[in-house]
Amino acid sequence: MPEICQVDPTFEKRFEELRAHAAARLAEEFGNRVPWCRPSEITDIYNPTAISAAYSREELNEQLKYRQGTTGDTIVIGTMIPMLASLERAVLARYTMSRPRTLAHSIGRAKNHSRAMGPVKGIVDYVSRLTAKTAEG
Repeated sequence: MPEICQVDPTFEKRFEELRAHAAARLAEEFGNRVPWCRPSEITDIYNPTAISAAYSREELNEQLKYRQGTTGDTIVIGTMIPMLASLERAVLARYTMSRPRTLAHSIGRAKNHSRAMGPVKGIVDYVSRLTAKTAEG
């Protein structure tokens, strides 16, 4: 029997970090300086290679390439890969935004991402449900 697909730990960790950061950001006043939400593994924010490594999709790509599982496994893995890529692009894009646009995005993210059943939690729950459905067969 093929190995059952699981939610990738990197995927789950990145989205939980994003939700927790948004909740902390919302709790503070918007006038204060707040650290950027980024993975703890990134020590140099000016190093795109380090940023890419924190959102690595290598293991998921290998699983997708060599998986002998079900169609559901392919759907789960195929869902996690572009979502991690999207998070990476968002971090990299922060360097190119103007100050007003950065502030507007920050406020919007803090309000939306911090909700207990907001989009961040919904994405992780969706992938978890896909994984469970895949395990059922």
